[in-house]
Formats: sequence, C-alpha cells, structure tokens
Amino acid sequence: MEHVLRDVRYVLRTTARSPLFSFIVVLILILGIAANCAIFSIIQHSLLNPLKCESPQRLMVLENALLYLDGRPSPGSSTLDWGNLLQSFENLAAYRVSDGGLNLSGYGGAEEPERVEGVGVSASFFHIFRTNVTLGRTFVSEEEYPGRNRVVVLSHSLWQRRFGADGGVIGKTIRLNEVTYTVIGVTPPEFSFPRGADLWLPASLGEGRVFTASGVHNILGRLKHGVSATQAQLEVNALRQRFKQENPASWIATREIRIVPLLEKVVGSVRLSMLLLWGAVGFVQLIVCANVANLMLNRGLARRKEMAVRAALGASNRALFCQSLTESLALSLIAGVAGLIGARWFLKLIVIYMPASVTFLGDVKLDNYAVAFTVGISLATGILVGLAPGFQATRIDLDQTLKEGQRQGSESSRLSRLRSLLIVFEVALALVLLIGAGLLIGSFKHVLKIESGMNAANVLTVAISLPKAKYTDPGRAAQFFNDLISQLRGYPPIRSIGAINVLPMGKGEPIGTLFEIVGRPKTGKFQEMFANDLAVTPDYFSAIGIPLIEGRYFTEHDRPDTKRVVIINRSFAKRFWPSESPVGKQLQIAGNDAPAEIVGVVGDVKHFGLEGKTMFEMYSTYLQSTTRLTTLVIKTESDPLQYAAAVRKEVQALDPNLPVYDIKTMEQRIDESTGNRRFITFVLGIFAIIAVILSGAGIYSVMAYSVSQRTHEIGIRIALGADRGQILGLVIGKAMLLTSLGAVIGIASATLLTRLMAGLLYGLQATDILTFSVTTLGLFTITFVASFVPAYRATRIDPLVALRYE
Repeated sequence: MEHVLRDVRYVLRTTARSPLFSFIVVLILILGIAANCAIFSIIQHSLLNPLKCESPQRLMVLENALLYLDGRPSPGSSTLDWGNLLQSFENLAAYRVSDGGLNLSGYGGAEEPERVEGVGVSASFFHIFRTNVTLGRTFVSEEEYPGRNRVVVLSHSLWQRRFGADGGVIGKTIRLNEVTYTVIGVTPPEFSFPRGADLWLPASLGEGRVFTASGVHNILGRLKHGVSATQAQLEVNALRQRFKQENPASWIATREIRIVPLLEKVVGSVRLSMLLLWGAVGFVQLIVCANVANLMLNRGLARRKEMAVRAALGASNRALFCQSLTESLALSLIAGVAGLIGARWFLKLIVIYMPASVTFLGDVKLDNYAVAFTVGISLATGILVGLAPGFQATRIDLDQTLKEGQRQGSESSRLSRLRSLLIVFEVALALVLLIGAGLLIGSFKHVLKIESGMNAANVLTVAISLPKAKYTDPGRAAQFFNDLISQLRGYPPIRSIGAINVLPMGKGEPIGTLFEIVGRPKTGKFQEMFANDLAVTPDYFSAIGIPLIEGRYFTEHDRPDTKRVVIINRSFAKRFWPSESPVGKQLQIAGNDAPAEIVGVVGDVKHFGLEGKTMFEMYSTYLQSTTRLTTLVIKTESDPLQYAAAVRKEVQALDPNLPVYDIKTMEQRIDESTGNRRFITFVLGIFAIIAVILSGAGIYSVMAYSVSQRTHEIGIRIALGADRGQILGLVIGKAMLLTSLGAVIGIASATLLTRLMAGLLYGLQATDILTFSVTTLGLFTITFVASFVPAYRATRIDPLVALRYE
C-alpha cells in the first residue's frame, strides 16, 4: 500500500509538471469513455432489461394461442383453458392494445379531453410482471366480467401529467370514450408495457371465462423455475396436436402456436441497430486506447533518462512498470469521472435531436449500472493504455541512456515499430467504421428516393376518434365528419378536405378483409385474396394527392341507397387484371351480401412507411362503409400547421368532449417513417468521424515524432542535395505505407463485419464496391493532410543545425 501511495504522489507531481500533456490525454479518454457510457445506458435501457421487471427472461409470448374472428372467441383457446392445461408456466395473462387509443375526459371537468393509449388486460397481467402499484391496487378476477370491469389503473406518467400527481386520485372517476371508469391504482414510474401505455383496463370475460371483446388478444406466460422455452414449446405442440385431433374441422388447428421470449418481441426491431452502435463505440474506444498509448510512448521516450536514473538508484523493473501503470490508471479514472458528466450531456443531446419515431429512448438515463460500467471501462482503459509504456520503462539500456549525446538506435527502432503497429490498428478500425457509416448513408439515400405515392406538400393531418358509446350509429359518425368538413370548407386558403379511417404513415394499421372476384373460381390462397379495407370521403384522394390512373373517384352520389362501389390500387389491378381493365368488374367482400363494383384505380401508397411492402388496397366511400373515419386530411395553399387551431375550434363546436390530437403535416409523417434509420445513421456517422479524427491525430503525432527523431538523418540528406519533393515523399510515403497496411486489414475486416448489418441496408450490398472505394480514398486523403504538416516541417530543417543535433 505504501508503494501505491508513493506512486500516486509521484504521478500527481509529474502530471502537475506537464499539464498540457495530461489535459490532452484526459480529453481523448473522456471522448471514448463518455461515448461508451452513453451507449451502454441506451443498450441497457433498450436491450438488456427494457421491461424493468423481475426475471424478464422468463416471460414468454404464446403466439396464435388466443384468436378471434369477427369478435367471436375461438373455442378451446381461452386463457383459462391454457392455464389449466399447461404445466410449464406459473401463470398466464392476456392483453390487447386499444385500436388507436381512447378519449379521456372527466376528473372534475376542468381538463380538456385528451387522447391516451389504453390496454385491455386480464387480472393476472400485473402479477405476471411482478409489479406493485405506487397507489391503490391492481385488478381482481371478479373485475373481468361485464358490468364489473369499469375500473382503471393509471400509468405513473399519466398520473403526473394529467392528474398533477394527486394522491387522492384513487376512487375518482374519469370518462374513457364516454364511459365512466373508477381509478383504482397507479403503476410505478419504471413500468411501461406495452411501451407508451397510459392506462390499463380489465378485459371483459363472459360465461365460460373466455374473452368476449372483439379483436386479437396476446397471451403472456411466466415460465416456472427450471423450465426452458424449448420444454414449454414441446408441451404446447402436444396440446395443439390433441386439439387438432379433437377438432379436425377447426381452422385454428392449422395455426402454429409458438413460444417466443417477450424480450425478443420487445427489442427485436431495434436489437441490430443498438448492437451496431455498441460495436461502433467499442471501436472508437480501441482507437482512443491506441492513440493515448502512442502519446504515452512518446512521453516515455522523453523521460528515458529519468527512468534510467531511477533504475540505477535501485528501482526494480516491477516498480518502474507499476509507476507507469499507475499514471495511466490515474489519468483514466479522472477521465472516467468527467466521462460520466459527458455521457449525461451526450444522452441529453440524443434525446433532443432524436426523431419522434424513436420512442424507445425517451426515458433513458444514467443509473447505477452505467456508473459501474464506467468505472470498469475506465480501469480497463487505464490498464490497456499503460501496458506498452510500462514495458518500455522496464527495457532501458542504462549504459546507452546515461551517456550524454548517445542516441538509442535499436530501442528507438523497436518502439517505432510498436507505434507504427498502433497506427495500422487505428486506421483499420477507423476504415471499418467509415465503411459501415457509408453503407448506412447510401441506404438512407436510396430510401429517400422511394416514392410515397402521395403529394405531401402543404397537407395537414388531424386525428379525431369518435367513441362508439356516443356515436353508436355509423350514420351519425359519418354525419359528424360531413358537418366538420362543411364548416372547414369556409376557410378560403383550404383547397380540399378529405378523411380516412387509417392514415398512411400513421399509427394505426388498415383493417384487412377477404374478397372474391365475381365470376372467377376460388383460388384457396388466403394471402392473395386479402386486401386492406379503407374508408374515405370523396375528396380524400385530391387532398392527399393520390393520382387517378383509371376510372373515377367517389362522388356524393355514391350513397348508402346506391350500388356499392370500390376503388382499388395499382398493385391490386396488376395482380388480378394484368392485361385488361378492372373497371366495371365486381368483388364479393367478406361480410357484405351484395358485391361491389370497381369504379376506379389509383396509385399505390406506401401505407406502412417508405420501406414497407405495398399491399393490395381497396377504398370504400364512407357513406357505404361501417368503418369509422379517424383522420382529417387538409390540403392548404400555405403552411398547413397554421390551420390546426381552426380545426380544433370547429371540432369543439360540434362536440366539446372530443380531443384533437396527432396534428402533423404529411411531410412530417413521411420524415418520421425514416426516423429510426436516420437516427442510427447519424450516430454511427458521428462515431466514424470521431474515429477518423483520432486516426488522423495519431498519424500526425507519429510522423511529427518520427521527423524529430530523424532530424540528423534528414539534415544529412538535405546537405547531400535532396530536394523538398524527396523529403516530402520520405515522410508522407511512410504515412501512406502505414495507412495502406491498415486499409488492407480494414477492408478485409469490413467485408466480414458488414454482412452482420445486412438487415439495415436498403438498395445496397454489404460489400458495395463504390462505398468501399470512396471511404478508403477519403481515409487516404485524411492521412495525406495529417502527414503533410510534419513533412513540410522536415523540408525546413537547416542542415547546419541538424548536423550538430544529438
């Protein structure tokens, strides 16, 4: 312990004597440590334990275990049946996210109505997650029955935002879609499943204890201790096989029930992106270590005589090694403390500039795990950085070092090779990052070239949801939108107004429907005879800019008492009528008695984002459809957002309890559809730039030190007649040689590693030659710039001074 304290005191004295060097080293280390700490916090938040519950790895989803068709429960697939039959799970629970959210009002009537995300769950839902409420209680089994289920549990964020963290909220009533509910509990702040949920409602159970609510519920289960997902899958397969034998005519028997970890379902869409960022920041940290090691080696050479004197006075190799290692550890730990502050700023910047679509990072923050990780990476960095200088300190030739004017040729040569090796290592890592960033940037450019199928300029979209409890008659709901559109048409700058049930690039998903082509035999291919069923007003197509290819748009003459008509998209027409016009043909749509006539063909729309698959789509006029409209689409002459207040005013005039929400331009929605890709590309690009800058700095430092060490040699060359071009070539040539070696290793590594990110690429191969070529050329350009300054200085060496240099 005494030796350690002595080394620490010595390090503090030497640090104080060279503050600029220490500042540069700490600054470089902060850069790597802060980035690693911030990305670890993101990984921990989004991948390691996004559910924030006990033993999340034991939570499983039973895919296809609970299915509904037209609101009717599937026989033999209730939650209770599975719970009684399966022995692999401690318990099961069901949940279903509300379609597009719920209208929240009430609580004294002082607040304006608000749109919230509700989740219908079984009573065992919170027990599955081992979640205790902050206030009140969760659901009991009796509250799963109709008439007893008018209770609600609030999320902590909604409780704070809407109710001002009122501790007396328990027992108060609120209105959801015009139905009164009693608040019975508030969840803890860390619980949010599904992500973004504002409140939870008990899912109604009918006689026989099966779900009677329409739609599809998901089943969750917690595995018993000692039971694996594979064992549970085998048990489910056996039960499904038995059900198939007992019910051979049931279509449910054809559905495979899969046991999938809930963590996989939650993080599956972001796992590859997050791991890519973690790998990138790991590369940056290695480059930081190589850079700092080079600086420490250069400083060690400047202190060789000091180390030689200490060795001559009796210091052992172990003591010299420990002293060097203590210095690097001290600087690294100082950088670690500052890195925590830097990581906090880094996370704040990420949240500020994060696109709205990247919701999984909204509440990320530094926690105890991040602090522990920072301490660990600081210690590891300190050890890794201090190894080379430590060994350097133990390999001093006392006779040569203590002789005045004697250059240490052999030792300098050995250390020169080590520094060159570190530069090659830096260049290789930087090139891998550059190529990865280049591939993502190229993919992003390809995505932006995809046609959305709409004219999004000056288009405002406003979500309005009519509760069924109040607007029970579809005709009344249609009349509301008709009256609203009529009122808004009185604003002169508005060119056209339409409405649709599910907006492209929106949060909801179109309702699919089965169909048959009248006059053709059935194909029996379920996937082919399935289309998205969209309800629109006649002016919707002109408002959002979907072109008419053939036939006509809807008109006001297409009423409930006239023949039903539909408009299909281009993909639909090309698939089923590749060489003839579909206009005039008829479709038999599931759930309808009379067939519908195709009156028009419109362009394809990227409904699920620019990278999404184009689906078969059929549009029905809202007057002939039972599907409710949810979103206004307004084409304006100027900035569309300035008309949001007018829309809110007219909606409140018609129904003061209706919230107006999700107000965005269509251009914003298209932009948000690429938000995840833009975010990952931006962050990886920043890391690649940092890596290149550090590599350039490393090349500069090595070349500068090499020139200082070869001053005598360069002076002789100049004295013998070498011109400036030859001296420039001598220095720059060495830098280019090191970069070439690093580029070969980097290209080979990138060829292997970029295949892992193939799932993030669009329109490019993982080994795109143009990307590899451009990024490699860019790196050589950086090398040339970084080595030119010390090379130019070499050409200015005075031969007379150089010949006297020792």
